Amino acid sequence: AALWALKRGGNAADAYMTAAIAQCVLEPTMTSLAGGFGLGYFDAKQGTFSSALGAFSVPGAIPLDLPYSEERAFTGWSAFVPGYLRGLEASHNAYGRLKWEELWEPAIAFAEDGFRMDHFLWGYSFKARKMLGRFEGSGRTDWFNDGFMKGVGEILRQPELAATLKMLQKEGADYFYKGAFAKNFVETVNEYGGEFTLQDMANVKAHVSSGVVPGEALGCGKYRGYDIGIMGGG
Repeated sequence: AALWALKRGGNAADAYMTAAIAQCVLEPTMTSLAGGFGLGYFDAKQGTFSSALGAFSVPGAIPLDLPYSEERAFTGWSAFVPGYLRGLEASHNAYGRLKWEELWEPAIAFAEDGFRMDHFLWGYSFKARKMLGRFEGSGRTDWFNDGFMKGVGEILRQPELAATLKMLQKEGADYFYKGAFAKNFVETVNEYGGEFTLQDMANVKAHVSSGVVPGEALGCGKYRGYDIGIMGGG
């Protein structure tokens, strides 16, 4: 997906974003639209490093000092308010060269056409099989065959995810945080024990840092003569 973006004329940020969206399909155990998104960017012409971040956050109704509960850990109570799409949106606005619509094409193709499950994805999803099959919907229909989890080498197709990706491609991040999708998202999380509100979704914002020159003052380290920047970016 990253090479595809570069071949289309995109820059390194486009490659990163395209691959990150595809990873939501190919490795949803590692990256999810319901998580957070961050991108560190070095501007070679200016010699500066900056970053964009859309972090996930705790719903406003849950006190930050509320003790952890193992009993509620696998319910909607443990869900964070997603910042992924606001972070992606901010990253694209700040650093992207390709059109927003282009970034989604590889992910949509993987979700619609499917791909063969490898050992890595199977291992993570098998570990989470009780969560995948716990609730009605695509978790059961996509990942299981007649009650048995799909195995290594089998084709995994995710039509509902593909439909969501198409709407995000067409309407942007607002599709996720406002309107009918946001309402359904909040209601579903709360149905299973969460405490989300539409205001929580509307409040999600991303941040793009100002550019700074990398160096020890920024917390960078040296590697083969290069300054390695950190995600903070100043």
